[in-house]
Amino acid sequence: MRVALSDVGKNLQDHVHARVRCELTKPLSFAGLSSHDKQLAARAYEADKTGPLASNFLEAGCFVNSHPGLAYPDLQLFLFGNLTPEYPEAGRMANHGIALTAYVNRPLSKGEVTLSSADPLQRPRINPNYFSDPDDLRCLLAGVRWNLNILYAHAFDDLLGTELSPGSAIRDDERLSDFILRTASTTWHPTSTCRMGVDTNAVVDTALRVNGMSGLRVVDASIMPTIVSGNTNAPVIMIAEKAADLIRQVEPYTGGH
Repeated sequence: MRVALSDVGKNLQDHVHARVRCELTKPLSFAGLSSHDKQLAARAYEADKTGPLASNFLEAGCFVNSHPGLAYPDLQLFLFGNLTPEYPEAGRMANHGIALTAYVNRPLSKGEVTLSSADPLQRPRINPNYFSDPDDLRCLLAGVRWNLNILYAHAFDDLLGTELSPGSAIRDDERLSDFILRTASTTWHPTSTCRMGVDTNAVVDTALRVNGMSGLRVVDASIMPTIVSGNTNAPVIMIAEKAADLIRQVEPYTGGH
């Protein structure tokens, strides 16, 4: 059975981020340890779940506003306990450091996923279309400035080495924006390409059934009409739990006995 649904692959949304990165003058991160010390860390974790590997490497996070007066925070910040690469293809880092990332919670830019050929084994074409709406760049610029302020708080005074990204000489809006456009990357939160809705263009209905087809549902982040303001893992688990109830036709819990 074939159905032409024009919005399949449209409406792609993702949390685009940029990172502030700085070397540390003390050996406080796992990535910068020698091979011998990494082996010791692995043994410590195996023995009693302590040491550098006891961290999940995302040491802290928070939600903040890009400017005052917002109804909800439009940025999420994270502190990595390791010196991450500037972007995924840049390779691993071998020195001690930290990275602070910021991403836009509700990006206005929308991309698409299309087929590259009729061969289902060929990779699709993915165009995230980041920063096609200029407000996303404005918002992420504010996130980078938030993280620079955190990096140079007094708590790090005796730890900081060389600032690698964006670099201590880059502080004006124009050059920071250029840095973001050059290094920004996915947070691996793609959503919304099989949008749920009640309109004629929606890909799935409110029970996650593909419109115009029988026996087929979509159960993942692609059904979100709008990306969530934060990590997608827990919402996708919730979607899956709800889908399981729908498939089994379980009535929702109403608080009775």
